Amino acid sequence: MDRFTESLFYSLTMFDASGGNNEQRGLAEVYLQREICNVLCCEGASRTERNEPLTKWRARMSGAGFKTRHLESNAYKQASMLLTLFSGDGYCVEEIDGYLMFGWHNRPLISASAWRIRDDVGNSNCSTDETAQPSQD
Repeated sequence: MDRFTESLFYSLTMFDASGGNNEQRGLAEVYLQREICNVLCCEGASRTERNEPLTKWRARMSGAGFKTRHLESNAYKQASMLLTLFSGDGYCVEEIDGYLMFGWHNRPLISASAWRIRDDVGNSNCSTDETAQPSQD
């Protein structure tokens, strides 16, 4: 699919999922308008939004020297519980190969994943220590 079509499907799904009253739809419209403009009109570093399928993100991250780190099974259980408690009908969460995919009526909206630097990537500027804390400069 090309960038326009991917953006169209994603934006329509997001707008449909926003449901609710006019105020919620208005906020969704403003947010999606900026996102669509960025996806379709910007290139290079100016393009900050990428409405791409998970397979493209996997390839992008793998090509940059990362490997997936499977999310714990508790992540799926917690996401399912939170969706049940705080969302309306139609939202769903799936676990796919260690990723979480959130959707609206089985149409993907967003995915959650964890990544780490591959062992064969020698970059002294990157820390693979998962307990590393931000510097206090």
